[in-house]
Amino acid sequence: LEFDRTYYVAGDEGHAVTYVSIPPGKEHILDEGPFYVFALPRGTALKEGSPIPPGAFRLATVSVIEEDEAYELESAFTVPDLDPGWYEIGVCNDPCTISGFRESLGGSLSIVETRREAQLLTANDRLRGQLFGLRREVRRAERRLTEVEDELDAQLAFGSEERNELAAEIDRLETQLASARSRGRRNLPPFRAAPCR
Repeated sequence: LEFDRTYYVAGDEGHAVTYVSIPPGKEHILDEGPFYVFALPRGTALKEGSPIPPGAFRLATVSVIEEDEAYELESAFTVPDLDPGWYEIGVCNDPCTISGFRESLGGSLSIVETRREAQLLTANDRLRGQLFGLRREVRRAERRLTEVEDELDAQLAFGSEERNELAAEIDRLETQLASARSRGRRNLPPFRAAPCR
């Protein structure tokens, strides 16, 4: 179930919605309704064929709206005056013979004491989400940096190898040139100045 927010104060109006697909021939399970949204203390759950657990609070009736190839399940509720804390949310008929439509439906919400507390917790969640996103971006940037460093290292290694090869070639050519000059001097006839006229 998707709720319009996470943190509620007693008396708030809330809204939950989800979409389910029911295979052809199984639509008769909708006749087992009405279905209800229950707030359950943490650690408890709705189970088909079991009584509604003690401490469960019925929040609202679920309205079922048929759409193209799915059903929209929607409920609007007023948050009851329950003890502050987290509550598991479940959907079931009463008695609980159908607790889901091919899979169980649920969620969670938190009841807090003041509107300011709800605002601060919401802001905190948003900041945590931003921090998570920034950490993910930092990890991506670190991976990209490592890839660039590896590529530069490879280019430097290749450049260094190429430089060494060129230096060796220069040395070889200088040696050949020096040898050729040396041989050329030995084979040349001695230099004689032309007579002056």
